[in-house]
Amino acid sequence: MPSPLEIIRQNTREITPLPTGTSSKLSRIDGTRYLAWDIYGTLLISSAGSLGPGKTTEQILRNLLSENEQDLPTYSLETHLFNLIEQNNALSRKENCSFPEIEIREIWNLFFNSLSLNPPEDLDDFALRYELATNPVWPMPGAQDALTHPATLGLVSNAQFYTPLILEAFGLSIPEKATYSFELRHAKPGTAIFSEFLKDGPPPEEILYIGNDLLSDIAPAHQLGMRTALFAGDQRSYRPRHGRSDLPQPDAIVTSLAEIPLLLAE
Repeated sequence: MPSPLEIIRQNTREITPLPTGTSSKLSRIDGTRYLAWDIYGTLLISSAGSLGPGKTTEQILRNLLSENEQDLPTYSLETHLFNLIEQNNALSRKENCSFPEIEIREIWNLFFNSLSLNPPEDLDDFALRYELATNPVWPMPGAQDALTHPATLGLVSNAQFYTPLILEAFGLSIPEKATYSFELRHAKPGTAIFSEFLKDGPPPEEILYIGNDLLSDIAPAHQLGMRTALFAGDQRSYRPRHGRSDLPQPDAIVTSLAEIPLLLAE
């Protein structure tokens, strides 16, 4: 049986970022000494929603399940899966978690149990294969240099158990300080994941956070005092949130990861 890293390498293909037509806005940001990074859409090109001709998430799910050679319901399995996720999130919101995060392996267990289906021998592998098929990813140009830059402090990202495995499979360095949403059960755009990252670290005003979404990345980081750079390097994931005048503006806009070191204070 192939290892998770082998599964990732066998089921990923090169993806090229699409220009956004946005211009960089660069200037050194006073007091910044450290870098913190988002992952999906920033360090990784993410093609969720671009599955190719003739492919749907429903078909992908049914194809994976058919490998177990058991009868499947005729109604939408994708809808059933999403309903389980929403039910989980609704329970978390009742417990005063405004921006809940799932643990995807728990959801898959619920999925199989609720449909009286036999789970696969290795649920982690199943979850990984589904993720790779429905959310194709590839390293953003300059990702390794970004992660190994001397100023890089760590990662703050919505993620699941397979996210660090994907980084490892691509040969990307993983900083020691990494805060993932699935571990905390709190997701961006909430601030809880950022608060956890900032514990026992340098002052937030010394950290430049880089992400591709004005709402999910820039706003919560700014709220906690971090400096921010909006990454406009790929049309698929760039989220400037035009028309949202209630959101803070980033300290900089970059179209390439290579531009980030130019923002650090000398």
